[in-house]
Amino acid sequence: MHDHLLLRLEIPILATSIVATPGMIFDNWFPLDNKDFLLAKEDGLSLTLWFDEKCTRFQTREELSHWLNPMAHFVNADVVCTQISPELASCIASRAARDHHTAKKYNQQYTEFARRLYVFAIKHFNRLVAYVRTYKGQYWLQEYSLDTGNMGSAFVSFKAKAKLGDSDWLRWDVPNSYNISCVGIEQVRYIDKSSWSEAMAFVNSSRRPFLVLDLLSDAEWLAGIGHRRSALTQAVTALEVAISHFAKGVNVSMLEAPTSAKRTDWGSLKGQIEHLGISGTVRYLLPIILPARILDEAVLTDCQEALTQRQNVVHQGQRDIDPTDCRRFLRAIRQMCEILRGLTSTGASE
Repeated sequence: MHDHLLLRLEIPILATSIVATPGMIFDNWFPLDNKDFLLAKEDGLSLTLWFDEKCTRFQTREELSHWLNPMAHFVNADVVCTQISPELASCIASRAARDHHTAKKYNQQYTEFARRLYVFAIKHFNRLVAYVRTYKGQYWLQEYSLDTGNMGSAFVSFKAKAKLGDSDWLRWDVPNSYNISCVGIEQVRYIDKSSWSEAMAFVNSSRRPFLVLDLLSDAEWLAGIGHRRSALTQAVTALEVAISHFAKGVNVSMLEAPTSAKRTDWGSLKGQIEHLGISGTVRYLLPIILPARILDEAVLTDCQEALTQRQNVVHQGQRDIDPTDCRRFLRAIRQMCEILRGLTSTGASE
């Protein structure tokens, strides 16, 4: 016998506190009626996104009625699956009762089922946020990641509960759904003794941080909080600045190529780089004037690929960048910026 399942969630609206009222703001109205609920269907699943007065942190509609611009802090979500197997239903009920031994046989099936429901609900929730953020200009709102690696924690934060048929509410206890990922920090980023003396000198000066390195740190921060498109754009900006400094003050003696150095009109380098642009410079000019012993082939290739991805983001509407690729691009751009900085006279780069 097959049964139906109702999964109820309270999905918090992610909002950065960069405005006075960080939430989803309505104007002289709030969608409390059934006809205003948002509905979606897909592959045997149905979703209702709905609001009540508690979404605004008020307890009654009377309290809510006194506010002209009510602000929602979470959205209720009901996900219904009309047919689930008896084995899965038994697993859900067993885990809800903390009988993990009985449920163990079907844990993987439960996890896959939960993943399907999570993606379905969050995908449509994100579409609501995308509309309000983009078309109504509520830029402080954020979407959720569709990565299901930590959906167990997400379901806890959503106060998830379920009903099997006409049962009472059950705990929604998703098995094996917790992943922890860590990004290692290279030792070169640690503060050593020699760096501390430089820090002391900087604190007592009026110099601003070196722009290229400042932009790269911003890019890595953006990538760290999941804004990979912005991160890549910021990193490419840092590379453009580094190339500009290099063009204005290349230290020819450091290229270790005295024969070719004499045959090259270094005085016209700035104009040539401006003519080629950043893509032409990285793809054609730098490979010619910087030998492989200075500019590693892998760094060059990764930077060239990063520029292609950046073009896709800016001009082709690419929505996201693979996290592993993004880290690789930022690492290569930082390496190239450091190489160019080492080949640039101090006055042109600081």
